[in-house]
This record gives sequence, C-alpha cells and structure tokens, in this order.
Amino acid sequence: MQLYIGLATTAGIFIGILTALLINRLTNLKEEKSRLKKRIETLSIKEESLNSKKKKYQNDLNQIMEKWEEEEKERAREEVENFIERYVGDEFIEPIEELTDQKLNTIFSRYMDCEANEYHKNQLQLKKDEIESKLAKRIAKEFVKDYDKSKEEIDFEQLKRDFKKEYDITDLDEKTSNQLAIEIHKKDTRPFYGVDLFSEIYDFPSSIIQSDAAVISQTERKLQEKEQFDRLNMKLIETKTKLQSLKREKSHLEDKLASLNPSEIRGYLKISLLTIFLSVIIPILIPVLNNFPFSIVHSSHLLAIEPVLPIIIFGSWIIGLLIVFFYILRSISEF
Repeated sequence: MQLYIGLATTAGIFIGILTALLINRLTNLKEEKSRLKKRIETLSIKEESLNSKKKKYQNDLNQIMEKWEEEEKERAREEVENFIERYVGDEFIEPIEELTDQKLNTIFSRYMDCEANEYHKNQLQLKKDEIESKLAKRIAKEFVKDYDKSKEEIDFEQLKRDFKKEYDITDLDEKTSNQLAIEIHKKDTRPFYGVDLFSEIYDFPSSIIQSDAAVISQTERKLQEKEQFDRLNMKLIETKTKLQSLKREKSHLEDKLASLNPSEIRGYLKISLLTIFLSVIIPILIPVLNNFPFSIVHSSHLLAIEPVLPIIIFGSWIIGLLIVFFYILRSISEF
C-alpha cells in the first residue's frame, strides 16, 4: 500500500509541474492577446492619420494639376487665337471645302513648329467656324479681285461655277457662296482695294503682349509650383509606403491574434485530468478497494486479476507519467 501511495505522490509532483506550465501558458496567452490588441489599436490610429495625410497631399496635388490644366487650356486658346489672327487668311489660304480636321491640325502644328496637343485640337474645333469664315472671306476677295473686269454685269451663278473650276471643288460651301456674294456687291458699289497685310500680320491682340517682367514673374511662379508639386509628390509616395508597411504589420498581428486559441489550453487540461486518473487515482483507489470487505470488491472478476494487479497499477502510472513528460517537453520546445 505504501508503494502505491509513493507512486501517486511522485506522479502528483509531475502533474503539478504540468499544471504550473498550463497556468503559465494561459497567463502568457492573455498577456499576448492584450499586447496584440493594444498594438493593433495603435496601428489603427496611425493608419487613420496616414490616410488623412495621404488624402491631403493628393488633394493639394490635384489642385496644382487642375491649375496647370487650366493654364494649358488658356495658353492653347491664346495660341489658337494668335494662329487665326496672324496666319489664317494670310500665309494659309485655301478653300474651306477642302479643309478637314486632320489638315487643320497639321497646318497648326506646322505653324507652332510642334505637335498640336489635345487642348489645341479642342480649341481649333471650337474656332473652326471662325477659321472657315476668315478663309472664305479672304479667298473670295482674291478671286473676285482678279475676276473678269471686262463684263459690265456679273452672273453670280457663272461666278460660282468659275470659282469651283478654279479651285477644283465639286460643292460650294454656304460660307464661300455668301462671301462671294458680299465681295461682288462691294465690287459693284465701290472700288476694290487689297487687304493691308502688314496690319493683319503685325496688329497683335493686346492680350498676348506681355512685358519682360511679367514673363519672368510667370516663370518664377511656375518653378515654385513645380518645386511644391515635387515636394508634395515625394511626401505622398513616402506616406503611401508607410501606409503599406503599416497595413502589412497590422494584418500580420490580426492573424497572430486570431491564432491565439484557448482551445489548445483546454486540451492540456483534459490531458492533465487523464494523467491524474492514471497515475494518481488508480494507484490509490484499487488497493483501497481491494482491502474493503465488500463482496462486490472481492468478486470473482477482481480475484482473477489480483495476481497482475501490481502490473496494471504500475503500467497505468507509467502511462500517466509518459503523457506528462511528453507535454512538458512539448511546452519547453515551444519557448
């Protein structure tokens, strides 16, 4: 009997070690969950702050880009107006019946000595009616000026046929027809004088005349805006990089928090109960029951296994201790 109690006492020591490990593990689990939650909350606050900065930098950049876009549109408008004022009807003269959008863009690019951008093309479309009117007026003047002056009366229909033959066109645009009629009326009522090309070429609109100081001021402003844009863009890139790193860390911590499952601790507790039963309760309970004078204890079944009873008790004790050793080693290896 003393031997069995000694076995149970020895097993109780190891079970106490396992229980201590379980309690320590449970405590560490709670502390780790608390630490992770606090860290995730801190990262969430930083994430919100970085998102606000990102939004601000992006809005500031958008404002600068919108301003540049408006300036590009305004510059394109002025350049197209300058093109109409100085070039259309002077160096560029041709029937509007042959003027396509592609051809107009090509002529403008040649005038600017660079490829027309989308803002130029949009402005050319908006001003196309004005361009056609100016071309029709100029070409009608040139044609009527050199038309047969020997005729006392001019047949307008014949004039239009002669015009189409001269410029090898099939159909006459309404603008051209109207301008021919206007020029014929002018020719019949007063002498016809040529166009003052010098005044047309060099009479620049006041809106495009700028002083050197104004040009320098605009250049300095654009340089400052470009520097500001570069700084904001760099800050935006840095903020996005920090935000991505923060999100990765936060996602990693959230996964780690989700992996801290107390069900594993419950499994350890079940093993502890099994070990207590095998290594403590059985070595004490069976000898105690064997000494009771009850008939049920001294039944034929128990009497049959009495010779091997010590082996059963010792085997149960060994199995319980092996389970304890296994889980102790497992707990140590996880540190």
